[in-house]
Amino acid sequence: MSNNKAIDQYMTQYNDLTEALAIAAESIGALCRSALADSGILANVTCRAKDSSRLRTKLENRLQEKLANKEQPYKTIEDVENDLVDIIGVRVMLYFPTQAEAVEKLFARMFTKADIKRMPTTKGDPSKSLDSMAKFFQDGSARKVLGTSNSIAYTGDFTPSFGGYRAIHIRCTAQPNDLVDEVRIKFTERKLKTEIQIQSLLMHAWSEVNHDLAYKTLSGKVSDEETRLLDFINGIGQMGELALLKLKSILDARVKVGGAYSGLAFASPAAIAEFIRQFLNQQYKDQANVFDLGDLEEFLYFLTYEGLNNEVTLGQWLTKCNMIQKLDDTKIPIIGTILDAMLRVGGDPSTELIRMNDNTRTFHPFIRPQMNKALTGPKVQIENRYEIVATVLDLAYRPLLQAAPQELVGCTFNKLIEMDLYTYPNASRYKGARYINKEKVRDTTVWKMICEVAEWFAKSQSPVVKYHIHIARISVCRVFANARYFEGLNF
Repeated sequence: MSNNKAIDQYMTQYNDLTEALAIAAESIGALCRSALADSGILANVTCRAKDSSRLRTKLENRLQEKLANKEQPYKTIEDVENDLVDIIGVRVMLYFPTQAEAVEKLFARMFTKADIKRMPTTKGDPSKSLDSMAKFFQDGSARKVLGTSNSIAYTGDFTPSFGGYRAIHIRCTAQPNDLVDEVRIKFTERKLKTEIQIQSLLMHAWSEVNHDLAYKTLSGKVSDEETRLLDFINGIGQMGELALLKLKSILDARVKVGGAYSGLAFASPAAIAEFIRQFLNQQYKDQANVFDLGDLEEFLYFLTYEGLNNEVTLGQWLTKCNMIQKLDDTKIPIIGTILDAMLRVGGDPSTELIRMNDNTRTFHPFIRPQMNKALTGPKVQIENRYEIVATVLDLAYRPLLQAAPQELVGCTFNKLIEMDLYTYPNASRYKGARYINKEKVRDTTVWKMICEVAEWFAKSQSPVVKYHIHIARISVCRVFANARYFEGLNF
């Protein structure tokens, strides 16, 4: 217990929400991972909600600071909540530190009222790091630091040779739509303060060691020798970042733009992302980094099974879609425009979600014609078809709710949730696809509602809705590729 009633009340509520907070943290982390993957940015992402005991200690220490500064103590739960910087933490560790600015702009669009802090506040000169490291070896400092001395003496007068901590911190308040269904209602009236830290993998490794040694001083003050070693490790990290910068420039040079395509297949979403950025940079220079590319993982899957996975073909489609002119006013990811154009070629009816003919509906939930054809097979029952259609609707609706809820006016998808058609998102299934209640899907009322929602999606003229339904129809191919009623078919 604390000497402050407001802290005790706040922590009681916090402890009651421990499980929900962990799920909320994972929701926000998953959102960041998905956005980075869609943009072809290589990174590791971790997330967590603040540990309860550490949070209490932090609040009690903060209370003592307030009292020492003759400030008002916490009087209400709101006072405590308003004083906290974050309760959800996300760390983004980039393979290539030069992409930090692109990630900053990406997240600034995703999260409203983002407060951005860059550390250090000014950009460093890479040549100074090289000079410092060269001097470090030339004047014998490196030998001294790496020598046999185990001194624990502390004088406090050591001056670091290198720049120290470098990162971008984004503070924001996560919105209910950023969370999965099972915890969304618990945070409609509660501020879910979040801090996203963006740094390189190498800087993260140094900052973890530095934080644990330099700031957790339960065993006494950090000695001069330890400080020198931490500074030296920081310098090595900076040299590693410079090497990664050079590596990235060499990788970029391998992506040929301007007609001299290699014709090779793309091996990863990151390769497609770099190719598109290089193409757009011909006109937009460095601004191409801030455009939303879209779900590149699904796009790569689509290109591969359609036999379009090569630089020549994608370059031709980028030119054919006249992307340069469309980028100024488009509200959908870049690949959304390309996908829409590709699917309209040839007029194949199976590219449409629903085909209406003489008051009859033919569903084409998959984006692959052969899988839609397989739905007419003897093993596939009517409830199987509706299960697949319902999964497409779910995979389209959830990201739309996060990215563009204003586009869902008139959509009655929530009625399917009210009918208990869906379980919670399932981490073991592709894209977290929810399982469908088999008993409910056999209900005629539910069938009719599935048809109503599917028709809403099919008739929508919103480019954003069209993009998400395209991606959902690609994703559902992978969700059901090995389903029991498709046994023996090679997809």
